[in-house]
Amino acid sequence: MSEPTLKCPKCGCRIELTTALRQEIEATTVARIEAEHAAREEKLRRDHAAALDAARKKADEEARLAAQKAADEARVAARKAADEARLAAQKATTLELAELKERLQERDRQVADLRTAELDLRKRTRALEDKEAQLDLELARKLDAERKAIGAAAEQRAAEAQREKLAQKDLQLDALRRQVEDMQRRIEQGSQQAQGEASELQLEQALAAAFEEDCIAPVGKGIRGADIIQDVRDRSRRACGVIVWERKNTKAWNRCWTTKLKEDTRALKGDVAVLVSQALPEGVETFGFVDGVWVVTPALALPLASVLRASLMDVSQVRRSTAGKHDTKELLYAYFTSTTFRQRIQAIVDSVIQMKTDLDAERRAMERLWKKRGVEIERVVANFASMYGDLQGFAGKALPDVPALALPGEAWDEEVVTEE
Repeated sequence: MSEPTLKCPKCGCRIELTTALRQEIEATTVARIEAEHAAREEKLRRDHAAALDAARKKADEEARLAAQKAADEARVAARKAADEARLAAQKATTLELAELKERLQERDRQVADLRTAELDLRKRTRALEDKEAQLDLELARKLDAERKAIGAAAEQRAAEAQREKLAQKDLQLDALRRQVEDMQRRIEQGSQQAQGEASELQLEQALAAAFEEDCIAPVGKGIRGADIIQDVRDRSRRACGVIVWERKNTKAWNRCWTTKLKEDTRALKGDVAVLVSQALPEGVETFGFVDGVWVVTPALALPLASVLRASLMDVSQVRRSTAGKHDTKELLYAYFTSTTFRQRIQAIVDSVIQMKTDLDAERRAMERLWKKRGVEIERVVANFASMYGDLQGFAGKALPDVPALALPGEAWDEEVVTEE
């Protein structure tokens, strides 16, 4: 059966109606199916995007919670470390103080023992002197009773008295000579003191002229301490540190200067100590760092001051830039590495060393004193034995025997006299 056709009025072609309707229906169906497919794809895309957004939000929330937990754990760990550091520092300080206390107690015990020994020695010396005086009195009485027999001994004593007078005159002359030398030293010291004050004034004026921003102040006369205090200020007049100056005008170096200057610097809460002197310690030609103190010649005092000022201002700038950014652990570290902590530890160490030096000096002095007293006692006994032998040569059996001057096992004709 033939399909119905339709003639196109424009081109005159014959078009089958079934084929045209089928194509139109197919095109409509395809368009509808493609639209439904596009709608499903758009819905799937939106659902996938929503799922991705939800997953991303969930991951962000989990990351935020994990970061917050890690931060809390870090804060707890930092606080625990700071507490442990503080407890360790307290424990170390307690142990050190206990050790120093034990050393001080041991030194006090040793000093007490030395004093007890000295007191015992003095008592024995006084006892010997009393016995010697008693013997002298007995001998004087016997010599008065036998004046004719010991005339030669009386002349000898007169000669000894004359020698003693001459010795006293020599002692007086020596005392006068020492007084003259002492007066000369005082006059020289007065001149040196005037020169020292002039040198201090010159150094103060030079510092004030070179560093106008700083506060240069001399230490008052008669006040224990250094000579000049330099309060370092920057261009904004902010305090950066303190330099403590000491001026010496002597010809010989004294190692006690650095110890005293360190003590004065700690008392004045200074940061740097500088000692200006023409006489320098061995091994230092122009300037150097000796026992915690800068030592410099007068010619290089101002250049060294410039370097020290720059260092103090740099340190002050760093401290100001980091102010308020430290937790407890960092503050403890800053304190342990600060000049104040170092000065306190150095003061404790210097005190212990000085106590050890004093103890050694006291021990040497007591040993020297004991040795001197022993020699003096031996000399007294030897002189008394010699004098007693001379008297026995004059008086013969008239003098009583002294057992302490006899040989072991020697027999006596007279009654033995025992000492009480």
